[in-house]
Amino acid sequence: MPAPQLSSARESALFQDDVPVSCTKPYLDGARESPAMFRYYALRKRVLGSRRFTSTNLRAHRAERGKHTTFDEAIELCLGALKPLGDEYCHVLAAA
Repeated sequence: MPAPQLSSARESALFQDDVPVSCTKPYLDGARESPAMFRYYALRKRVLGSRRFTSTNLRAHRAERGKHTTFDEAIELCLGALKPLGDEYCHVLAAA
């Protein structure tokens, strides 16, 4: 069976879950017209010190300035973050 021809990225993203584009339109239109969303974008732009604001700025995390992490501290942070995967996983990783 050939792949369907989809007319937009949104339609392509929704195709797998069989969600019609018409279901998402009211939500996206509401978000685009929301004054709160524009205030959030303006705040985010100011906090990041960015001249231009793009969608990639939404994913940027604000790091603490002047904070220095040693290599050993970084290892401990990584092991702590991976702890939910199990002790065996962490022991193998720590030995590497």
